[in-house]
Amino acid sequence: MWFAYFSQYSWGQIGTELIQVRVSLIIFCYVRILKISKSHRDIRRV
Repeated sequence: MWFAYFSQYSWGQIGTELIQVRVSLIIFCYVRILKISKSHRDIRRV
């Protein structure tokens, strides 16, 4: 019985961790794209 509870808990924890990782990856990519576009604009201005 404790094994079923543990597996359920671990799977829930893994799910939340995956969601956090995905969100952080999306934020990282978004910031990187913003930086790249900003640098491109600066290059065009010069």
